[in-house]
Amino acid sequence: MNLDDLRAELEDGDTRFPRVNHPASSCWFPTRPDLREALFSSFGMDEHESSATPLVSMAKNDASRDFWEEIRAIERWIKNNSPAEPSLAEGADPGEALMNSLNRTAWAFKIWNDHALPLRLKRGLVLRIYPPRDVIGGVPMIHSMTFEDYAIALVEKLGADKLEEHDRERQLFRWQAAFWGLTLLALFAIAN
Repeated sequence: MNLDDLRAELEDGDTRFPRVNHPASSCWFPTRPDLREALFSSFGMDEHESSATPLVSMAKNDASRDFWEEIRAIERWIKNNSPAEPSLAEGADPGEALMNSLNRTAWAFKIWNDHALPLRLKRGLVLRIYPPRDVIGGVPMIHSMTFEDYAIALVEKLGADKLEEHDRERQLFRWQAAFWGLTLLALFAIAN
């Protein structure tokens, strides 16, 4: 899939849709949407909107605006790069036109989830955008934290990952030592 046209259409397209070898949605963030938040999102509501500070609300609105701009650009890109769909002007069934539109939006969510960078730095906050789970009326779920808090959490996560990697290597060494020890014992027993 070539997203160069999409990158060219969007301001900061190379930053929003980076060229990476893994899904961009695998970016780490310390929080994930829970079931309650996902349900609120499906009904077009932000669960945390009333308790947010003005700065957080403005940053989330900026990120939401970016998300929808990217989704609309992806939908245009899909429409331009997919087989022709019948339009209502050509006498197509209105239900079919609606389904084509919903499918295009769902596909745009999937492309966004796989290729768009979900982390944004807005107004001194690090924001993690999670796409809505419902293509009809859903709103993106946006989590935020200060850059300093995110940096500290990221360093702690990397440190914990390094310790876990060290423990796995040590465990692998033990298994290898046990395997070779048993192999040598078996060879010695066969030789005698």
